[in-house]
Amino acid sequence: MVYVPPISRAEFVQYLQKCMPPRGWPERLVVANSGGPDSTCLLYLLSSLVKEKRRSPGLPRTILSVHVNHKLQDAAREMADIAESNAGRFGVQHVSTEIHWGVRPFMQRPPSRTLERDARRARMRVLHDTMISMKSSCVAFAQHADDQVETSILRLANGSSSFGASGMRHIRRLGMGGLSEVEHFGQTGLNFFAIRPLLEISKDRIYATCKANNLRYATDPTNFQPHVTLRNRLRQILSQPETFNVMNKSTPEQSQPVDPEVPSDWPQGLMWADPEDQERLLRGTIVKLASQADIGHDGRPNLYSAVSKMNAHVRMVETKTTNLITAMALPSPPSTLFFSVDDLRKIEEHELRISFVRRILRYVSPYPWGHPSAEAHGNRLALNDIAQKIWCNEKETSPRGFSPGSGVLAWPVVIRPDGQVRSREPEPEDRRAWFFQRQPAFSVERLRRLGKSNPLFIDITANLQSLRWKGQPSLDVIYDNRFLVRIRVADLPKNLLPSLDDPGLKGTVVLEPDTKYFLPQLLWRRVGSKDHSLAKVVLDSKRGGNNFMVGPAALKVNVPWVRISQIRPIDDI
Repeated sequence: MVYVPPISRAEFVQYLQKCMPPRGWPERLVVANSGGPDSTCLLYLLSSLVKEKRRSPGLPRTILSVHVNHKLQDAAREMADIAESNAGRFGVQHVSTEIHWGVRPFMQRPPSRTLERDARRARMRVLHDTMISMKSSCVAFAQHADDQVETSILRLANGSSSFGASGMRHIRRLGMGGLSEVEHFGQTGLNFFAIRPLLEISKDRIYATCKANNLRYATDPTNFQPHVTLRNRLRQILSQPETFNVMNKSTPEQSQPVDPEVPSDWPQGLMWADPEDQERLLRGTIVKLASQADIGHDGRPNLYSAVSKMNAHVRMVETKTTNLITAMALPSPPSTLFFSVDDLRKIEEHELRISFVRRILRYVSPYPWGHPSAEAHGNRLALNDIAQKIWCNEKETSPRGFSPGSGVLAWPVVIRPDGQVRSREPEPEDRRAWFFQRQPAFSVERLRRLGKSNPLFIDITANLQSLRWKGQPSLDVIYDNRFLVRIRVADLPKNLLPSLDDPGLKGTVVLEPDTKYFLPQLLWRRVGSKDHSLAKVVLDSKRGGNNFMVGPAALKVNVPWVRISQIRPIDDI
C-alpha cells in the first residue's frame, strides 16, 4: 500500500502564496465551508496559519467560515451542523446561511438536469453578498486536483478551447457574474477574488490530512449518485477500470490533440444531451486527454499531469497576451481597441492569436466581464473563425468588417501618413489596422420581438428621487457593463430635482449613448423643453488620445460633479 502524506504547513504556505490577490491579502478572508473533507481541510490549514504567533507576513489576519445550505438534500442539516462545529473547534468566526428557492433573487428549486449549475450560481450570490456585508474582498474554495481534472474533461466535452480545458485558476476575479439577476454582481465582482489553494493537491492527500489531524467532516451522499449531476456521472466513469482499458499506445489517438467535436444539435451543451450521448462523449474525451498524460505508478494515465501541463501553458500564453496588448494597443477612444496589422502580423502562434481574440472580446464586449458570453462562449470553432478573419492572408482581397460575436464589431481601417484614421481601401503610403468597438444595439422592433429593452438607454429618475429622500451623497450606475457613472446628488442643478415631481414638467434624467462609441451621456428631459445634456465624456479630436488607457481608468468629463470611469480590466486574472 502506497503511503500518502498529509499536507505540510510549509507546502500549504507555498500554495497559498500563489493565490495572493494583486493588491495583497485582505484583512479578512472568507472560506466557503460545506462541511465536507475538502473545505474542512482548507479551513483547518488556514486557521492554523492565522493562529500562529510567528505568522508569515502578508497573510490575512482573520478567517470567516461561511456555510451555504442549499436545502436540496436530506443531509443538508447535518452538513451545516458539522461545518459550524468545525469552525468553532478551529476558533474561526462562522456564518451559516440558507438559500430560499423561489424568493428573489433566487430562481425556483432547480430540476435535476441543471441542479449543479443552479446551485453553484445561488451559492456564489450568497458568498458575494456575504463578502460585501463582512467587508472582505476574497473568498477561498477547496477545489483540488481531482476536481480540476473533472472540470477540464467537462469543458472539453462541451467544445471548449485549450483555454477553457486548462481548468480552474489558483486566483481569478469573481467577475461581473452572469446575465440573470441571481448571478449578476456588477462592478463589485471586478474587485473581488476567488482563490483555490488546494488546486494542485489530490483528494487522497486531503483525506490523509484530515486523518492525521483527526478532523471530522460530512460526506455528501449525492456525490456518489451518477443520476444527480453530470459531474457525478463523470466520476463514476473515471472510477471504472474499463474506461482506460480501451487505450493502446499504438493507436493514432496517441498523437492527436484534445479536440472532441460537440454535435451541433446540442445548443445548450452536453448537459442537454441524452445520457447515452453524454457517456460516449465523456469517454472519448477522457481517452484523448489520457493520451497526453504521464503514466502513474499504478499503470494508469495521470490525467492531472495532462491538465497541469495545459494550465501552465495557457497561463504563459495569457501573460504574453497581456504584455502584447499593452505594447501594441494604439491610442483609441474609451472601451475600444486599435491595432496595426503590422503589429498583429508579429503574432504567429495560433494559441496566442486565440488568446488575443478572447481578450479583445472580453474588454470591448457589453456582456458581463468574466461571463462566457463576453468571450464567444470560449467555443474553439468560433474563436478559430474570428482569428482567421483578423489574420487573413495578405494575398486575399481587403478584409471586411464583421461581428465576431459578444456584442463587438471589428473594422478594418487605414492610418494615413498624417495619423488620421479612415475607413477606405488602403493606398501605398497607408498603414492598415483593425479597430474593435461595441456593436450597436438591436433595432427597436427586434428588441420588442425579443421582449427586451435597449441596454444603452437607462432611466435613473427613480434612483435619484430615492437617494434624495435617503440623504445619500451619490448615485452609482453601471452603464452597459463598460462604465461606472457616479453622480454627486448635492451638485445637481437646483431646479432639476423639483422638476422630477412636477406633473406638468414630467422631468426625467436618463443615460443615453453618445458618439459612435456608445459612451454614456447624462440627459435631463422636461415637457416643452429640449433635452439638456448634463454630463458627457470629452474626447480629444485626435482619436480620443487623452482618453486612452487600457483597463480601468477615470475619463475626462465636462462637469466636476459627474465621474465616468471605464471599468473592464485588460489583465489575465
